Amino acid sequence: MTIRFAGVAVFMLLAGCSREGKSPVPSTGQPISTETIVTPDGVTRTVKTYPHEEDEEDHPLGVQGSGDNFLGTARKAAKLSIASGTVTSTTLCTFLQNLPTDTSMRSLNIPKGADSGRVKQEDFNASFKAFIYASSFPADNDYHVILGDVSANPTCLLNVEVSGLPASTEPSFATLDNVRKAYKACMGSALPSGGYKTYDPPLEVTIQGSGFFDVSHASGTIGPSGLKPATAWELHPITGLSCP
Repeated sequence: MTIRFAGVAVFMLLAGCSREGKSPVPSTGQPISTETIVTPDGVTRTVKTYPHEEDEEDHPLGVQGSGDNFLGTARKAAKLSIASGTVTSTTLCTFLQNLPTDTSMRSLNIPKGADSGRVKQEDFNASFKAFIYASSFPADNDYHVILGDVSANPTCLLNVEVSGLPASTEPSFATLDNVRKAYKACMGSALPSGGYKTYDPPLEVTIQGSGFFDVSHASGTIGPSGLKPATAWELHPITGLSCP
């Protein structure tokens, strides 16, 4: 069965919600702190903080973000641009089912340089409701946001990113700036300052963003213990965000 995201042909997988038939990949990381926080929606949440686990070039181990400007280099052109395709409204699991496989994307040998733009397989936009299970703030000043499909025991997980900001003269600046402000307002004191924070219960959110395949890291390596999406696909940048 062939489905199209804004003109990009992708193929329906038959192996469930996770990419290539895999389930979310667990790890053995332990939290370094636990606290109770009331988020801006008035809900009391248990928030656990984990050490930083990323080790890709823009996310060195133990280095946290600072400020709002994008400081990374890997695929900078794609990360700070907005795809041209129209927005497809879907669900998180359906979104994952209708993407090219990680193996096929890696076979494209997408370059990692700063001038690496969006390839045609990434040139789409999607929107869905999901739940924020975790978030981190690595050195490139993107917020990593781990989404699950349901409010308990998710079977579909995805990393989406609230991008660090481009120069104010760039066409995407206003959109990305608005999303960043909205994310901070939704999270309040639960906003991460470095390593991953996890949230129990997770926060409901509606996300819109552009397709992006992150060639900088292996599939199943981003995220805290038990919440590592099995795919390197992302929405990056997020172009719309709202919370109840």
